[in-house]
Amino acid sequence: GRFFAKGLKPTEKLTNKTAITNRETLLAGMDDKTKTQLYKLTDAEVGSYSPESQQGFMETVFNRAAIKGKPIKKIVEDSGYYQSIRVGGDGNVDNLEITNTQNDYSGILNSVVAGSNRTRGATHNLLLGSKDGDKWNTTYQGAKGTKVPIDREFYYSKTNEQEDINELLR
Repeated sequence: GRFFAKGLKPTEKLTNKTAITNRETLLAGMDDKTKTQLYKLTDAEVGSYSPESQQGFMETVFNRAAIKGKPIKKIVEDSGYYQSIRVGGDGNVDNLEITNTQNDYSGILNSVVAGSNRTRGATHNLLLGSKDGDKWNTTYQGAKGTKVPIDREFYYSKTNEQEDINELLR
């Protein structure tokens, strides 16, 4: 079916009812401040890319939260993981600005919660061609066959997450 965000091309959907319920539960646990933090982080990481890449990024946030058993707030405030928080936000996601105001982050969030699976369960992202980009499967333990490139970003999951991801995607 069609997703809610303007300009999004159709993608696979999660078929596991538990996975969709999990995303709905994660959304229910988000207050307006957390949604704004997610939008700011999405904008900082992939805001200049296509809606598909923005959707992929949000999927990784939700997938990582599900696998780690953490609320979205804990994921989007993780300055140890997101360089954009450390550099652009001076260590705090709230300091990030939304510069790509034309983007429909609310619609993309609805698509993710409805079960979009553009990244095939990915939990991480890296910039293609970055100095760390070629280390995704060594230093960052990316699992073979999980790399999904969209625009200048690619999405992947770690080897030690595969059992949980397979459960999520079932």
